[in-house]
Amino acid sequence: MNNIKIYPIILCGGVGTRLWPLSRTSYPKQFLNLFNDRSLLQEAALRVNNSEVFSSCIFLGNIDYKFLIKNQIDRINIKDYKLILEPYSKNTAPAVTLAALQLMESDPEAVMLIMPSDHYIGNNSAYLQAIKKAYCHALNGKIITFGVVPNCAHTGYGYIRRGKPVAEENDNIFYIEKFIEKPSEDKVKEYITSGKYSWNSGMFMVKAKTYLKELSKYRLDIYNACINTLRHSKVIGNEVILDAESFVDCPAESIDYAVMENTKLGWVVKTDIDWSDIGSWENVWDINSKDESGNVCKGEAIIKECRDSYFFTQDKKLITALGLKDIIAIQTGNATLVLPKSRAQEVKKLVSQIGTDNRETVAYDTKVPKPWGSYEVYADKPNFKIKKIIITPGNKISLQSHDHRAEHWIVIKGIATVTRGKEKFDLKENESTFIPPKEVHRLENKQDMDLHIIEVQTGSYFGEDDIVRYD
Repeated sequence: MNNIKIYPIILCGGVGTRLWPLSRTSYPKQFLNLFNDRSLLQEAALRVNNSEVFSSCIFLGNIDYKFLIKNQIDRINIKDYKLILEPYSKNTAPAVTLAALQLMESDPEAVMLIMPSDHYIGNNSAYLQAIKKAYCHALNGKIITFGVVPNCAHTGYGYIRRGKPVAEENDNIFYIEKFIEKPSEDKVKEYITSGKYSWNSGMFMVKAKTYLKELSKYRLDIYNACINTLRHSKVIGNEVILDAESFVDCPAESIDYAVMENTKLGWVVKTDIDWSDIGSWENVWDINSKDESGNVCKGEAIIKECRDSYFFTQDKKLITALGLKDIIAIQTGNATLVLPKSRAQEVKKLVSQIGTDNRETVAYDTKVPKPWGSYEVYADKPNFKIKKIIITPGNKISLQSHDHRAEHWIVIKGIATVTRGKEKFDLKENESTFIPPKEVHRLENKQDMDLHIIEVQTGSYFGEDDIVRYD
């Protein structure tokens, strides 16, 4: 097992609606700190940050998340990586195809470890053992999926029925007999009792050239679409920016349907790694440390006579509860969710309904990350809106104007360099300026500390689409 060289392919494309309202389409669950001071994406990257086993990572995600991905990876001091940016989400099969084609250019014998960015793994040593076990078989042209030993009758997961052991000296590698997509509760109980089934973790190990050969055999349309997309895409530094016009024609499909349910090369490694896809608030409650009554409290919470519940609040907002059992209660800046823990899987349906009436609440909380920093909405009324804007050192907002609103800026920390029409000047703390409608303007932070601005908007419309950009 010397000279192991595995390329982690970390998929960052999920929108995370099942953990709404903390997870939004503008800031999905892979970027959240749910269990400690690191996000799920950072945990995934650090899990494979071992130069004795792993080569540099390839991250794949929507171009809208470019700065979120880069900022989070930079904060954990990982410098050597590639970022493939998709204009549209096309599911996992095209994403992995693009990564495999990129790897083949530099290493025709590359072995890929394909892994989501938003899963939880509690036993990293067992995970590494399973990876090393799978590596030998991947080198020999097999496609290995990681089947997790079930610890409960979970209906939200896909299942794999294991066939016979590959070798007589059973090393927990099995032939794959069948994939089952989210079975009924009665079926799941049968599966657990039989001992012949594993959870489908959505993680795979395969040579890049093996994957491409099998994909072209079963889904030549995806293979050709990805080749055509890369042919027209841009490479800037460590970023591959996919051509939107080419990629729009690529079919959307998962690895499971495109390859795994068709190939004769699929094997499964049975592993017990304390895994969860964190697909519901019940999963979040289950993984977190609890008090003596089985409760998890995040933020300012006062609870009495409550059991086996999860309470979350942010920004020093107080949440209180009395006499509740098996409840999820989440309070964010502009939304509150309360539901029985047993119905946590239904949040996605609720978000779909909310989206038909109030798209912004699905997409944005009151605090919104931006490439240049962030803004937070303090008040949003019919005739005014108040924001706190933070611009990080060396950054600036785009040169822009608004048709339907004026803006008043007050500096509360740092020094702002302001462009207003043909003027350019600095504002210090407690100084302010006024930007009338249709005036071209920009905020810039040339200092080595964060710039904090209070922005008061007045006018007839305050939507984020009332922006004309000039650069």
